[in-house]
Amino acid sequence: MKRIAVLVKRVPDTETFLKIGEDGKSVVTEGVNYVLNPHDEVAIEQALQFKEQGKVEEVVLVTVGKEQDAKELRQGLAMGADRGIVLTSAGELFDPAVVGGMLASFLSQEGVDLVLCGKEAIDEEWGQVGYQVAACLGIPFMNEVVGIKWEGSILAVQQEGDEGIEMFQGDLPVVLGVGKGLCVPRLPSMRGIMSARKKPMGFVSILPKESRIEILQVRSAPTRPQGEILGTGAEAVPLLCAKLGWKGEA
Repeated sequence: MKRIAVLVKRVPDTETFLKIGEDGKSVVTEGVNYVLNPHDEVAIEQALQFKEQGKVEEVVLVTVGKEQDAKELRQGLAMGADRGIVLTSAGELFDPAVVGGMLASFLSQEGVDLVLCGKEAIDEEWGQVGYQVAACLGIPFMNEVVGIKWEGSILAVQQEGDEGIEMFQGDLPVVLGVGKGLCVPRLPSMRGIMSARKKPMGFVSILPKESRIEILQVRSAPTRPQGEILGTGAEAVPLLCAKLGWKGEA
């Protein structure tokens, strides 16, 4: 069976105010509203389009976290994915190398033709898990993907680079990190939401490697200074120039 695995993560809603824990090294999770990482939603949409084109028979969503993370996976199942897998382990998992190793361990046994993920998670914005998974599996990885064409066992990929769009071609399997420019995620239908409740959700306990990263401190971002209105129209120009230290020299 041809299969696509989509790596997903639940992240705090961007409108949620996060509080720092008493230890100064963690964030209080009680009362936080979580959502599916937006870039991962794009990866799910692309996987579903490939399934509709007959490229694969199954789309499976995989995440690393706790059992409560299944709630966000159900959203992806409501979009049309076939099943979800939550890889669980004791303790907090924040090291991308550890998370990537857990995902790769599962995927190596699952057997997948293509692995898709968001280019980064919007909470920490490290963008490292895709690299770690590909390195552990010994297959190529490409991030910032904005276009994919799949013919047989060959993928033609467009990547957004510093100098414009770059085009690459290669064999499967491969790990691809995608962003919002690739496609627009569909909204789950009422029928999809109802059927998601019956789709299989598995929980697999995996012993992670020891983390080499230690969190020393978590602190709030500095408060931005309040803006200053210098004036309106042409009279504001010399005031702005003075603020910027520009004296009119060429």
